[in-house]
Amino acid sequence: MKGFKRKAVAVAAAALVLGSIVTTTTTARAATTQGYINGFGDVTDDWSDEGLLSMSQHANSGATGIWQAVLYMDGFLDKSDIDCRFGPKTAEATRQWQAKYLGASEADGVVGNKTFGKASTWLSSVEDTGPWAYFVRYNGDARTSSVFHRDTTSGLYGIYANGKYIEGYYNSMSGC
Repeated sequence: MKGFKRKAVAVAAAALVLGSIVTTTTTARAATTQGYINGFGDVTDDWSDEGLLSMSQHANSGATGIWQAVLYMDGFLDKSDIDCRFGPKTAEATRQWQAKYLGASEADGVVGNKTFGKASTWLSSVEDTGPWAYFVRYNGDARTSSVFHRDTTSGLYGIYANGKYIEGYYNSMSGC
């Protein structure tokens, strides 16, 4: 019986360790560690593993510009609001977006896994233009004329907005 208890404790300890590895090794931060909003394969789940955007996390970044383009296409921001800065106006527009598409209880103004994941479900393929770009449309409620570019090698997302090409980097305002 003593040997059985030792084995049971060892199995339980291994399960705890394995459980903590499994729960801490999620893909929720995969793109943040990679450094940019990215995707490969089916576009409808491209953004389901993205990192956080808020007034305190990646607030001044191309990734914020990509999110602002989503808010614009769904009618929560004006085109001139796409400035790659996650300020009070973007936070409020995000809360409104979340309340509409995720429910009032999810409206915290922070763009995370659930928010990016939900937005990702409205992406659709437009065309593959060869070795450098794959065009992806966001089917917004207000506008669908804008398309994202997804690099076919790196998966990096970008978009033309206000006469500039914004690349979806988390720690850079490239193109903003």
